[in-house]
Amino acid sequence: MVLMEFLFVAFPYIAILVCIVGSIYRYQTNKFSISSLSTQFMGSKELGGIGANLWHVGIFLILGGHFVSFFLTDQYYKLKNSSEIIHFALEGMRITAGIMVVTGLVLLVYRRLVNPRLRVITTPMDWIVLFLLLLQVLLGWYIYLSHLDEPFWFSQNVAPWLRGVFFLNASVPTVEAWYIGVHMLNPFLILLLIPFSRLIHMFTFPVTYVYRPYQVVIWNRRN
Repeated sequence: MVLMEFLFVAFPYIAILVCIVGSIYRYQTNKFSISSLSTQFMGSKELGGIGANLWHVGIFLILGGHFVSFFLTDQYYKLKNSSEIIHFALEGMRITAGIMVVTGLVLLVYRRLVNPRLRVITTPMDWIVLFLLLLQVLLGWYIYLSHLDEPFWFSQNVAPWLRGVFFLNASVPTVEAWYIGVHMLNPFLILLLIPFSRLIHMFTFPVTYVYRPYQVVIWNRRN
């Protein structure tokens, strides 16, 4: 019971605190390490571009669905039960996003494995993060397939615990199996590793690109 309280009550707050403090410290001490190193010129641009696009679009869709189910549980219930068309459309989006993130991650991992120049600049932390992300996605797929007859399983089981964490009132949830517990805690482990990995680049979305002036690029070459 003490272990469960640490994992599901204390650990999420430890991870959030380390993420915030560590990210601020890294930015203050080494801000040029925040962005992710570009690998496009070191390997297949097509393979890397497809994998990165599939991963980023897919994960945004999945996280968006989780947040809707988390913050708007009642509204999500009503929307999904309003008609069979909406129900199947939402399920179709979920399946499509799941396929996108798995395919994108596999392509990105494969690219780093087969390209010797990418392997050289791939750190142990990179492999740890890729493993944790892939584990999270695969466990999510397994839980989804094993709970097909419980379409609101996440809203009824995980969302209440997450709301408790969010509102500083976390309690030990009922965990049916080990893989469900890992799927619930793994995101906080990934969160804890953000200040020490390339994942910190998610905080550097180039918002200024939207309104900054066009850049003038001058090419100097011999005729």
